[in-house]
Amino acid sequence: MMQLEVQPQEPVPLSLLSESRVVSSVSFTGEKINGVVCLHISESYAVELTAALLGMPCPEVSGHEMVNDAMGELANVVTGNIKSKFSDEGYPCLLSIPSIFRGNKIEVESTRHSHLHHFAYGDGSNTVLVELFLKS
Repeated sequence: MMQLEVQPQEPVPLSLLSESRVVSSVSFTGEKINGVVCLHISESYAVELTAALLGMPCPEVSGHEMVNDAMGELANVVTGNIKSKFSDEGYPCLLSIPSIFRGNKIEVESTRHSHLHHFAYGDGSNTVLVELFLKS
């Protein structure tokens, strides 16, 4: 869809990120499993990803609304893939609508009964940090 090549990377702690970022999240819920997926993306990379998703040059990406919609869709795609894998393993679940947050010091905390998994993917100069909160 976006024709971008990304590779797994070593996740960095969110506390080390200083650039303003867009955090898109989608939750999923089922009888046996619940959770939330959060994508942490720098503002500048979010604009690049939006341009790639919409097939337009970066300077034509205007305003938060366009970026928010694209990052919400990206979170839907990522969480939908995770949901599909859970369903294949006998854990069917439903997705929420995406939520978008913006800021410099955004950290999502899990409840004491959930498990947090960190992943990172990037193209060498930009990174998407993925947090997966699971409660089963």
